[in-house]
Amino acid sequence: MYFEGTLLPEQEDRVLSHMRENLPKPPGHEVHFYNGENISETSNTVTRFTLRGTDSVELAALGGQAHAILQDVPGLSGITLPDASAPEQMNVEIDRDIAHSFGIGAEAAIQSIGWALRGIPLPRFQERGREIPLILELDRADAPNLATLRDLPVYTLSNQVPLSSFSDFTVSKGASTIYREDGQISYTLTAQVDDPSRMNEVSTAGYSALRQIDLPRGFSLATDQSIQRKASDELKELGTAGLLSLVLIFLVMAILFESLILPFSVLTTIPFAVVGAVWSIWALGNPIDAMGMIGIIILAGLVVNNGIVLIDRIHRLASSMDRKDAVLAGCAHRVRPIVMTALTTVVGLIPMSMMPPATGSIDYRSMATIMIGGLLASTFFTLWVVPLAYTLLDDLRLSFIAAFRWAKSPASAKSKAAAPIES
Repeated sequence: MYFEGTLLPEQEDRVLSHMRENLPKPPGHEVHFYNGENISETSNTVTRFTLRGTDSVELAALGGQAHAILQDVPGLSGITLPDASAPEQMNVEIDRDIAHSFGIGAEAAIQSIGWALRGIPLPRFQERGREIPLILELDRADAPNLATLRDLPVYTLSNQVPLSSFSDFTVSKGASTIYREDGQISYTLTAQVDDPSRMNEVSTAGYSALRQIDLPRGFSLATDQSIQRKASDELKELGTAGLLSLVLIFLVMAILFESLILPFSVLTTIPFAVVGAVWSIWALGNPIDAMGMIGIIILAGLVVNNGIVLIDRIHRLASSMDRKDAVLAGCAHRVRPIVMTALTTVVGLIPMSMMPPATGSIDYRSMATIMIGGLLASTFFTLWVVPLAYTLLDDLRLSFIAAFRWAKSPASAKSKAAAPIES
């Protein structure tokens, strides 16, 4: 179905719920509701359940059991098998014992079937500048069908035997694509999650329900493809990216400030920004997804801007006045631009944090919410945490310089400094 205009997710859910309740259910038919555009690796409304094994036919049978089990899991709908749209095919199962009694091998039978269906390739006809492939096949009026296969003669050294004498014929759906990973075949079922905020919970319940299947030897549930495992891997990758971003931010500030201590006073705003981001997510009830983690990394680069502007002004004023006066004057000079910059960014992010995503698109609400909460918290704390960290670190720097000079001074000067003063 295609709607005339763009529908909000809740509007589309109402339409689908109405159809699920009122659509006639004819015997022998099954209706699935899902959005084909959502079937992607980054969708937050689709979950997958994967079985692995060594035989595709056995996996298809186990997939049917899994389909029936997942239909009873609350929160899942529109469960789709990978071979649901696969074409039907004719299966020829050769009885090796009977074929051997006729003196026929499986390879000879397969070659006869291939010649009947695809024809017999002949040597290529060659002439100057080109080659023409030649294939000897049945006339279109005699196209092979089930009766042709049953009566297909398979030649032996002394006789010919109909294929139906030692083979059984069945019709079933065949896998259109077979996926292999580490030498095993993967069979993946796809399901819609009614409530995206319960993705992990529903996925865990689905895999728990599938454990009741009696899997043969060599077959298993691919839990490494679960939502939890992928989320854990994404969290590790984003954590590594976050640490690398902090290192790069520190190096840039160290080069610009020409100091290894001043950058630490700016970095003190990042923990407060993270606290504000987590609080905003908790207050609005939005889940932290991959886009939210990316928002935290972006937030680390944004919140240091206010600290850089403030520390740069204080450091410049400290060269011509007392440090306390420089801190007070620097905060007074930079409070207005810092607040204005933060508020304009927050106001620009509000529509993104409130607007639900269109069907099949990426949800940016968690990223916008995290950036709004982090910017508000960091802006509030920047005006007093950063100056405090600057003064403490500056005192630490002066202490190190004094200790270093004392250690480099001659022994006579040290003894004089340690001797008591006589009155």
